[in-house]
Amino acid sequence: MVILMWGLGGIGKSSLTRKFVEISNEKLFRDLFAVERLDWELFRELDTKRFAIEREKVAAEDVLDGIVAYFEQGERDSAFSDYRKAKDQRIKAEAELAKLLQPGGDSQLAPVSGLATRGIGALIRWGGRWGKLDEESKEVAKVVEKYGESTIKAALAEIERRIKREQLDFITEPDVALARALGRCLKQKAIAKPIVLILDTYEIVEGVDMILRQVMMASGERLMWVLSGRDPLGPSHYREQKVGYDAQADDFQLRKVPEVTEFSQNDVAMYVKRAAPTAPLPTDGAERIHKATFGIPLAVKIAAEIWSESQNLRDIEPSSGKNPKREKIVSLLTERFLTHCPNATERQQIYALALLRRIDELGPLDAMLGRESESDSAIRTLASRYSFIFAQSYEHDSYVHREVRDALIERIRLDAPVRNAIKPMLKRAWQWGAERLAEREDWSWEDRVDSDSWQRDALDYLYYRLWEDMESGFMEIPAFFLAGLAYDTVFARAVLSLAEEIDTGDSRKRKRLIEAWESLVGFWWNDNDRRAEGIRSLSKAWRKLPLPPRDDKELETILKWQAAKIDLEQKDDNADRAGKALLSIIPQLSDEWEQLRERVADSLVQAGRKLLWPHGARYAVATPHAAPLFDAAFALKDWRGSSSFWHFYSASLHYANRAEEAVTAGQKAINIDPYSAMNHIGLGIALSDQGQFDAAITAYDQAIQLDPGDATAHNNLGNALSDQGQLDAAMAAYNQAIQLDPKNAAAHIGLGIALSEQGQLDAAIAAYNQAIQLDPGGAIAHNNLGLLLADQARKAGDSDALQRHVDQVRALLAADDHYGRACVESVAGNTDQALDFLARAIEDDSSRKDWAKQDPDLAWIRDDPRFAEIVGE
Repeated sequence: MVILMWGLGGIGKSSLTRKFVEISNEKLFRDLFAVERLDWELFRELDTKRFAIEREKVAAEDVLDGIVAYFEQGERDSAFSDYRKAKDQRIKAEAELAKLLQPGGDSQLAPVSGLATRGIGALIRWGGRWGKLDEESKEVAKVVEKYGESTIKAALAEIERRIKREQLDFITEPDVALARALGRCLKQKAIAKPIVLILDTYEIVEGVDMILRQVMMASGERLMWVLSGRDPLGPSHYREQKVGYDAQADDFQLRKVPEVTEFSQNDVAMYVKRAAPTAPLPTDGAERIHKATFGIPLAVKIAAEIWSESQNLRDIEPSSGKNPKREKIVSLLTERFLTHCPNATERQQIYALALLRRIDELGPLDAMLGRESESDSAIRTLASRYSFIFAQSYEHDSYVHREVRDALIERIRLDAPVRNAIKPMLKRAWQWGAERLAEREDWSWEDRVDSDSWQRDALDYLYYRLWEDMESGFMEIPAFFLAGLAYDTVFARAVLSLAEEIDTGDSRKRKRLIEAWESLVGFWWNDNDRRAEGIRSLSKAWRKLPLPPRDDKELETILKWQAAKIDLEQKDDNADRAGKALLSIIPQLSDEWEQLRERVADSLVQAGRKLLWPHGARYAVATPHAAPLFDAAFALKDWRGSSSFWHFYSASLHYANRAEEAVTAGQKAINIDPYSAMNHIGLGIALSDQGQFDAAITAYDQAIQLDPGDATAHNNLGNALSDQGQLDAAMAAYNQAIQLDPKNAAAHIGLGIALSEQGQLDAAIAAYNQAIQLDPGGAIAHNNLGLLLADQARKAGDSDALQRHVDQVRALLAADDHYGRACVESVAGNTDQALDFLARAIEDDSSRKDWAKQDPDLAWIRDDPRFAEIVGE
């Protein structure tokens, strides 16, 4: 039999269950049956270490172990030997499965070898109905998607063949197997005397209710279960299916105690009818008032008065906006609670409970009340006494609970005398927090933020610090906020939310700072100007802080990194400046700050990419300044699994004239992702730098095979073929690139060069003009066209036209473009200058020698003996 009893916190359920235990111990009932009352706090008292588990993390086996621990009380009971045997069997089953799936074993099992025992169990349990895998089986679903159903089914069939049947049960449904074993043990235990087993505060273990039902069904008729909690389990639903105890009437003999509450809905209807006889309620009126007041008698009384006056239920119900009449209910309830405090101590207890930040850590409550040795259970008794305040920590409590607590908090916020009166209490609370944080002050900020318990303690500390003294507490915000910016933006947001929540509204400056800093954690992620202002205000606030924390090297480094990162994100033109700023902080990076080193590395890569492809450019800019950024990023982070990093690194090395390293980086990109056409194109560019044109052509052909529609691959293939003198094949590649992407200016330029070399000058001029039309700012097309026209003018003996075109090209060339200057001076007839520039160009990049031997622009100086010496003929 199962008895269900439910109701809100503080209504009296636990008192009723305790009273039942007392009655069962009376002489009349003592020998008839045994009554055992269990709750999670009792489990913790039995074994503090074993059951120190956060509520949301309570698992089925934890509850089953708790029941056994209660009955055994530290001494083994033979009645539970089957349960212990079942646990041993589960461990052996898991070990057997692990042995079967070990690396290097049966290749047929390889697809599922990366799954844990529960993952294998989920696959077997669902039996191929992959579409119905539950939310907890996402990793399992990925494996099915990756290898296919037939492969997975074959692996599972092999596992089922090789694992013993009795062991398989502990793999497919380990919790169910343990639950049934415990049920059999309890059935054995109840032979001597029937047992009534009360599970109080059932909402804590409600998440494993479906497993506990297996215990109940296996425990037999001589064991009665009483489930006392906050939620009605009879009509409950689970994943859109009705799975409450009502739906399992065949499995359970069910009794439901009416909801334990102050006023029922019928009580509300009768009371309002008497209090407001001339204002009858609508059909749903009693239900709505009951929901709004949760049957608290005083709240119902005030609600009846409001209804009598306005006959508007919205005046009674909670709302998101201002509602003076609703606030009257909350205000009077709050006043009544405070009025009935018999002494100042109890009033302080109420304020302390209202200020308690989280239910799973009662240390601050102990500190606020000045109790150095108060037991955990005693403090929870206090919390239970005032559950109308404390209940906000639970999910399903009424608006009244939350609103009363909020009303108390609002009183503290706005009433200076009240706040001053409880300042000593608040100071003790943040000092408690400071002691907790001091235990880990030798940790790096990275390790601190990485710890969930440290985050909780830090937020507790700041919460009470801000309540006690907003001005001095706010000066501690930047340090915690900066740590969150680097390692956990959720924590950073929580820090700002605390300051915003507690702010007493007496400082516009604080409000502006909070708004500015919020832009750094995603509130205004796409407003770079706002984010730039945010980092400026944070830097300014940081400089005004005392020492410490302003001398903290890790936080100082985080601030500099954030400033450079936001400068980089604000505008692509800032990439060079931001990159230099990032390089400047590298000497300050400790090896211990692993996450920060990786984040700085990511920013360096971002800066390098923006230098190479500013403003989303289609073609990279020939800059040597990106390579040092990628060098630094490589030293800071393990990039072994990132093909994109090695691709971009190769491009930066190419423009830094580090051809051999560019090839190595390009090959690494391909090793990681051989199916990326982009990676093969990058390798081809690097190979061309080294004059390995055959290998480059092979790389481009591979890229085209992977992605036939990639115009860049065809264009670059044309470049490599042209470099080898295969002009017809090169022109075919360029024309294919143009067909795929008519706006590809680079392909038109390449075609122009090939046509020029074949003597098709008019067609070459047309190709260059087309490139200029597509990219008017592109210097290469202008340069090539100018040189071609200058060459024609010289051959025609038109000195004026020659000079005009030469001057135009000279104006386009960068001062350090020695090869371009050699070409223009060659065409202009300045042989000595041309040869001087060519020698410098070859010294800069020896791979230019081969092209210099066939470049038509250098034909005017090729017969000079010095030319042969320079190019090595």
